[in-house]
Amino acid sequence: MDMQHEWQADSSDPMEKMYAAHGTGSGGTKTTEEYTRYRLQETLTLMGCRRNDAITVTGLVFAHYHAHVEASAVTALPWTFQTLQQCVYAELAKLEYTKPTHLLDFDLAKEITQRNTSFVVLLGGTSGTGKSTLASLLASRLRLTTVLPTDSVRHISRAFMTKEQHPCAFTSTYQAGDALTPAQVDELATIATGDMNTIMSDKRLHKRKVLKGYTLQSDAVLEKLDLVLTMFEKRKQSLVVEGVHLNTEQMAELVRRHPNCIPFVIYISNETKHRERFAVRAKHMTVDPQENKYIKYFDNIRIIQRHLCKNADKFLIPKVDNTNVDRSLVTIQTTLIRALRKQMRVITH
Repeated sequence: MDMQHEWQADSSDPMEKMYAAHGTGSGGTKTTEEYTRYRLQETLTLMGCRRNDAITVTGLVFAHYHAHVEASAVTALPWTFQTLQQCVYAELAKLEYTKPTHLLDFDLAKEITQRNTSFVVLLGGTSGTGKSTLASLLASRLRLTTVLPTDSVRHISRAFMTKEQHPCAFTSTYQAGDALTPAQVDELATIATGDMNTIMSDKRLHKRKVLKGYTLQSDAVLEKLDLVLTMFEKRKQSLVVEGVHLNTEQMAELVRRHPNCIPFVIYISNETKHRERFAVRAKHMTVDPQENKYIKYFDNIRIIQRHLCKNADKFLIPKVDNTNVDRSLVTIQTTLIRALRKQMRVITH
């Protein structure tokens, strides 16, 4: 039966249109909005429907629309947005899509797919936490065409600076502390007035160097990323941004500049599982520090993660312990729905 629905949807014209009246606009004129079959499918998928269900519901809604248009020749009743919305929810209920926490509101979803508004998902976190995988899966589930790694932004940023000017920007985030100048290291080694710890241990200084190098590299990426997000915002195009350079301070600043940004910190609480994830990145599938650079700098990576998790609580940024991808996706999508609803209330009021 599902195969039949899918075949019928595939054989239909994806650009077939329906027109919904949106009441009275400025000057007392009635406004209408067009919805293609393809766009309605995308809207339903963004709401949280499975792909085949979105195809099925779209076909049924268009069937109701055609029946209404034929009947309106006699009744003269228009096909309104309210009628469309009621029809969508009625068909979704038949397929047991009834939990409001699992479904994005139709009116909000259509605003996004119709390019009337947009959002940006920010996935920050250290190396090896599964950000890239989550970003790709989330974009696929939300029918977004763009996933932007901050590594790409860093690569572009290097074209506008020299290694002498910004040495931390030309190395890995977990090695950036080694690129600090002697003057910067001396500054970090200074004990602040009133600090109870009057001795700067090597371990404490190392932690400061790791976080300072990481912060400097993230700062170099921020301005270029801000320009990219401004461009997408003007086009009303949604996207997912992922990368280690999205530290908590950067994400808080991006949310301030772009209120449509929704940030998350992705982390792995279990140190053993986090370490094992790096084995698959090595050429020889090993956790030997001599063969695997991630394992060699694993302590630095964990220092950065602890910093991110601590500051996420400070900035009230949701944290996702990514030990189970499916569970993480549900958590992110549920949080995203709540955040988008809140944004929509702000826009409409």
